[in-house]
Amino acid sequence: MSAKLFERFSGGRRTKPTSEGMKLYTEAKAILGRWDVVTRSLHDGDGRPPKVRLGVLHTLATDDIARAQSLLRKRADGWRWRIREGAAASISADLKRDRADLLWTTVDPGYPCSRVLWQEPYVAMVSKNHPLARTDRLTIQVEDLRGEPIVLRGACELPRNSLRDAGLVTQPSARADRDELAMSFVAQDFGYAIAPRSLATADVVPLSVSDLKLTRHIGVQWNTPELKDAAEALAAVLVDLAPS
Repeated sequence: MSAKLFERFSGGRRTKPTSEGMKLYTEAKAILGRWDVVTRSLHDGDGRPPKVRLGVLHTLATDDIARAQSLLRKRADGWRWRIREGAAASISADLKRDRADLLWTTVDPGYPCSRVLWQEPYVAMVSKNHPLARTDRLTIQVEDLRGEPIVLRGACELPRNSLRDAGLVTQPSARADRDELAMSFVAQDFGYAIAPRSLATADVVPLSVSDLKLTRHIGVQWNTPELKDAAEALAAVLVDLAPS
C-alpha cells in the first residue's frame, strides 16, 4: 500500500506535504547527512584527518576563539578544523543546510544533539570613570541604571525586547554591530552596555545586576550521530575556556 506524500490544492497547482511526506523528508535528510559524513571521510583518504566545519558565534570573546583554534590543533588533531564565525541565526542556518558540521554557539538546553558547557550572565559594562564604578559595589540593580544612556549591541543574541522587558528603557546614545566598538564606546563614557561578562575589556568595568535575570547557554551543537565523537572532542577543549 503506497503512502500519500502530498496534498493538492487549487486545481492541482499548489501542493502541501502530508504528515507521511514530512516523515519521509526528515528520514531522507538524516540519511543524506550521514552519507555526507561518510563521503567526506572517504575523500580525506589521503592519510589526512577528516575535515570538520565549525561555526562559531561571533559574540564570543575574540581571544577565546583564537585560543580554541590553537587548542583544537594540539589536543583534537584527529580532525582538521575549519572555523567560520557568524551570527547565531547565520551559523544555525549553515548547520541545517549542511554548510557546517558543528556549532559553538548559544544552545537551547532541550535541543537533542547538543551539550551545554557553561552559562554566562549578562552584566552592565560601564567606564572606569562612571560613578557606579568608583564605588565599592560590584553588584547593582536595574534601578541604578534607570535614566542612564545605553550603548546598544547590534550583535546581541538576546530575544527582541528583552532589555525593555527588564526595565531598561532609555534613549540609546550609540549602536555598534561590533562588540569591540561597543566596549570602546562604553570606555569613552557614551553610556553603559548590557553584554555577556566575557566581553569585558581592560577599559571597562563589568557590574553584576542582581535583578537582571538574563543569561546565555554556551555549548556545542551538531546534527548527525556520526559527528558525536568530533563534538565530544570539541567540548573537551572548549570546557577549559569557560569563564571563571
